[in-house]
Amino acid sequence: MAKVNFNLRDANSKTETRINCVIRYNNLKLVYPTGITINPKSWNSEKQEIKNNTDKEIQLTNLRTAVLTVFNRFKTENKRNPSIEELRDALNIETGRTQSAVKLDLFAYITSIS
Repeated sequence: MAKVNFNLRDANSKTETRINCVIRYNNLKLVYPTGITINPKSWNSEKQEIKNNTDKEIQLTNLRTAVLTVFNRFKTENKRNPSIEELRDALNIETGRTQSAVKLDLFAYITSIS
């Protein structure tokens, strides 16, 4: 099972800094950017959550859910844990950062070019 935490990229910053999602499993670690920035004064490091910003906190909760969903789906479909690259690629697809490659059969290919 994957463990998901959130950390500030620079907890000592005087200005806004990025929040990273840190995913650990089987002695592997993936640091995945959330795309969310906050002032460190607004971060509760003990609870790993944002103080007084419901919208950004919902985004973090949704990302945590996506990570666990992607991880478990991969494990179920492939009967093994994903590599760091496989997990990153699957998360990029799940979060819309990258589109999945669609495999076309011959009929679909012919239809797509006509």
